[in-house]
Amino acid sequence: MSSEGNPLWPTASQCASCHSQSVRHLERTPYVFVIDTNKQPLNPISPKKARRLLDKGKAAVFRISPFTIILKTAVNNSTISPCQIKIDPGSKVTGFGL
Repeated sequence: MSSEGNPLWPTASQCASCHSQSVRHLERTPYVFVIDTNKQPLNPISPKKARRLLDKGKAAVFRISPFTIILKTAVNNSTISPCQIKIDPGSKVTGFGL
């Protein structure tokens, strides 16, 4: 079945632009948010480590903004270190920092 006439199926160029958009988000963010298979939050990691997990197939992109990955394997007894979030309500874009 051809995807050119069906608006529900993305074209190859749309898929490529979505992938490049997620790569750009990965390069710009100082931290990448991580959730486990049960959608419980884990400690944020560096973009380098997230890229390695994505390349090895151990994680998948869960959300683009804020860039979040979901692990494909279960994590037992995870401890989360405390962190603070600071919000910068700008005039056009709201920013946040950890």
